[in-house]
Amino acid sequence: MNVILVALGSHGDVHPFVGIGSALRERGHRVKVIAFGYFQKLIEDSELEYIACGTAEEYKALASNPLAWKRFRGSRAIMELCTGLIEPIYRLIAENHVPGQTLLAASSLALGARVAEDHLRIPSATVHLQPSIPSGCRTGRSGRSSAWSTRW
Repeated sequence: MNVILVALGSHGDVHPFVGIGSALRERGHRVKVIAFGYFQKLIEDSELEYIACGTAEEYKALASNPLAWKRFRGSRAIMELCTGLIEPIYRLIAENHVPGQTLLAASSLALGARVAEDHLRIPSATVHLQPSIPSGCRTGRSGRSSAWSTRW
């Protein structure tokens, strides 16, 4: 089976995909990981095929952007990156897709993978690794629900 993993994010996002990919490779599957160049060595050292969706410098620029670490503005910076990667991620998946022989697993932020899943009809799974996206609301002191008050 041809497996494409899309690992967008930091070490906490990419390392789990490398673990998943290594386990799949050990079971005889061909595994390709789409990630930023910053993680190329990690991926290749794990004997997985690396596909670049951006350079190491682009990753470092995002990771060092102070706006990316702000509680509310950070979400906007991350989503701007994600929306900018929709077409490139889709294209990379389409180029590596073998009809009837490909499975796709992608991080929650890999919006291009959702497009590829629908357009190319690839069996897919979304891998949500951490509670970075609010999972629910709870009532604040005022008795009103607060969308920014998550339960984790």
